[in-house]
Amino acid sequence: MPHFPKELYEPLPYVYVGVGIATTFGLETLLGKISGVMLVAGGLIIGYQRYSYRQKLRIRQEREAWLKAEADRKKREKQAWLRDQAQQYRDALAKKDEDF
Repeated sequence: MPHFPKELYEPLPYVYVGVGIATTFGLETLLGKISGVMLVAGGLIIGYQRYSYRQKLRIRQEREAWLKAEADRKKREKQAWLRDQAQQYRDALAKKDEDF
């Protein structure tokens, strides 16, 4: 599927709505009015779908970033706990060596 440049892709729903309004009010025939209404509806639907998808994408990205931050925090906490446990073990071994 070919990709349009962003400069062409982004304003397409507005173009559809604008051309649809112009067609609805500019043409006298029933077919022209139906075509205009369909263009307006298509532009609104496409615009809403893009908005909805981008909102879901933003929420998903925020959630993934939060999960990554939480995983990193848990990893740091576990590493700190392991360092503390290792230090306590070394201290216990040093104390046993002193007792001999």
